[in-house]
Amino acid sequence: MPENENWWSKQGTSEPTLSHTENPSSSQETVTDAGTNPESEQMENIDSDQQEQEDCVAEDSPAEPLQNAEPFTLVLSKPVAAILALVLCGAIFLVGLTMFTQSRKSSRDSQAAAIINSAADSLMPKSVAPLPDSMRVGAVYSGLPDTSDCTNDWYRIPDWLAGNWQQDSETEVSATGQPIKTEMARENFSWGQEQDRDHHCWISCRGGIGAPVEKANKIEHRRVTFYRVVAASDKSCVIQIRAISVDVAHGSIISSYRIESVMTFSRSPTDDSAIEVSGVRYFFDQNGKLDHSRRTISRATSVFSAGPNDPDRDGYDSFRAYLTSHGLANLVP
Repeated sequence: MPENENWWSKQGTSEPTLSHTENPSSSQETVTDAGTNPESEQMENIDSDQQEQEDCVAEDSPAEPLQNAEPFTLVLSKPVAAILALVLCGAIFLVGLTMFTQSRKSSRDSQAAAIINSAADSLMPKSVAPLPDSMRVGAVYSGLPDTSDCTNDWYRIPDWLAGNWQQDSETEVSATGQPIKTEMARENFSWGQEQDRDHHCWISCRGGIGAPVEKANKIEHRRVTFYRVVAASDKSCVIQIRAISVDVAHGSIISSYRIESVMTFSRSPTDDSAIEVSGVRYFFDQNGKLDHSRRTISRATSVFSAGPNDPDRDGYDSFRAYLTSHGLANLVP
């Protein structure tokens, strides 16, 4: 029947077929739709599940490497490449400059330490006079004896060193300049007593009791008995200092020394109101024997404007006489 064939073809299904089933009790025709056969639907569901499983397996499996794949290449424009090259060169230059600066600083520190050590060895005595009974360990502190080894010599110092200075701490260093420990050492000191006609500053060993040095668990009382300028320049000044010192705790002397020092005062490269102090101190015990030595560095800041420190009439007369006797009358103020 042409109309039926066209209808089934339009529906996309096959034409139903007639099957004859013999039944002993009755005989009738049964019409079966091939498109809605239960067995066929079950087979299609099985095939669909298998296909989904295969698709999942395919998705979970690692992708096969691409054949004949070209390697990744970063292409930069010429301006960008030039900038990156400049940045890289700058970084390499800075690293090299830092290493060179550290090497130079270490070399300078070692040279400075060697110079100070050599000067100290040549200037330091092997032994000194014993201390009086009033300065020995166990005695009740009643002040320092009025003693001095000073002369009438005058020494010109760099103008930046003249004035009053204050330090708060002190760092002990090794013979090569490596830091060992830092301790509190609050101290005030002054340099500069007279000015010549050109307004340059001079000092003379006048002696006298220095200000007490406050330390962690004691107070040091020190009297400078002698000093002289060993060398001076626009950047540094080396001064040899001789002193007597006692450490006092609860009113009693717990240690006493004669101290021989070679100290270098250097102008701070970054701060005009500060100086750097480094040097060697030799400590001789109360019997005059060398007990130990210490190498220290510290930093001091200015607490007053630079200039002569409390000039007195005796000092002025001595200064005038020194300049005149040494052919420097043109500098007499």
